[in-house]
Amino acid sequence: MFESMSNHSRAYGRVEVHEGLGRRRRWSAADKGRIVAASFALGANVSEVARQNGISPQHLFQWRRAAREGHLVLALDDDVAFAPVMVEPAVAPRRGGLAVEIAGAVIQVSGDTDLRLLGAVVRALQAPA
Repeated sequence: MFESMSNHSRAYGRVEVHEGLGRRRRWSAADKGRIVAASFALGANVSEVARQNGISPQHLFQWRRAAREGHLVLALDDDVAFAPVMVEPAVAPRRGGLAVEIAGAVIQVSGDTDLRLLGAVVRALQAPA
């Protein structure tokens, strides 16, 4: 009986051995913000960003949720720039919204605007023709 239990012929998957003290790693708010910002980058793969930083994808998804809820501040990219803004009463949107003009197109933005869609539209307008 013991022989049949100890004679395993099937192969096992990859095994990782972590050395160290075995306690939980503490992440600073700046590190969390940097990692989450990298996961939101255009074309980023959340699982790959998590793996590169030694955390599980589930952990990173928790941080991303915290960022969306305003509990975590994200790091800014170095190539972020501010755009000049002109306010014209004739183009003022209705009911407290905002009109944004980019590349000759005027986009009406309100509190109900889907920010992901707005970001996609802005990137499309800024892309070289």
